[in-house]
Amino acid sequence: MNIAPLVSVIMPSYNSKKYIKKAIDSVLEQTYSNFELIIVDGNSTDGTLDILDEYKKQDRRIKVIQDEGRGIGAALQLGCQIASGKFIARMDSDDIAINTRFEKQLKIFHSIPNLILVASPVIYINEDDSIVGYSFPYTNKRIIQEKVYLIAHPTVMMKKDAYVKAGGYQPLLRAEDYFLWNRMRLMGEFYIFKEPLIKYRLLQDSLSHTLDDNFNKKLGRKLESYFIKPIISEIDIIEINDFISTNLPKNRIISHMSSKRKIRLFSFLKIIFKFLPLNIFVVKFVISIKNVFGFLYVK
Repeated sequence: MNIAPLVSVIMPSYNSKKYIKKAIDSVLEQTYSNFELIIVDGNSTDGTLDILDEYKKQDRRIKVIQDEGRGIGAALQLGCQIASGKFIARMDSDDIAINTRFEKQLKIFHSIPNLILVASPVIYINEDDSIVGYSFPYTNKRIIQEKVYLIAHPTVMMKKDAYVKAGGYQPLLRAEDYFLWNRMRLMGEFYIFKEPLIKYRLLQDSLSHTLDDNFNKKLGRKLESYFIKPIISEIDIIEINDFISTNLPKNRIISHMSSKRKIRLFSFLKIIFKFLPLNIFVVKFVISIKNVFGFLYVK
């Protein structure tokens, strides 16, 4: 007798041969087992598909869908359309899920009636699985609804009916997750765990050798979506000097930026905030960097 999966895990992939086994294994090793794993591959050419075929033969819960390489937004949209579970969980093809992730997220869903989305901070790892940093833990377990830019996308589990009602992922929009969270936040509560449930991989090569092509594009999208609108609506207070002196000198990720790239980054930030009062710029810049770009915090 086949039991319908309660959770549908959506994992986009493209040329993920090096890390996708660890990502899949971390899903298959979850303490909660009633799920389906939907992998949407964008025409990989590096042998990823051979790996996926082997896993699909070994475990019936795995479904492999071929896409046309239209990007992550389209892959997520397609995966969610196929999903049969009541809950949708996100997973990236190079990350590692803590083995109790699904169990803990479902437990929270069952305990809070109006809850529609659960997420967590992340542990940052490098290509060798070594820990290089942590995103900041949240002081409030239930996230303030307006602060949707704090949500780490790969950690999300959400109710499918709320996702559908909100219109789902829109592939033509940049930062499709941010726009989805903004629509969903009107429908119910969000909850952020204090402890990380995902090991999020930061690839050294992509940061040091293709920073402009990869990292800066992602950074630009986050800056555009996470800073400009939220900054006008709220101001938080933190110990700015303590944060800067404690965390910035130890940052191992920013150290991979050349001086020229650092100047370019901070020049861009100055342009964004030049029309805003200085106190808003300083406070919100540090708050947002702390929460969105959690790799600034390194133990």
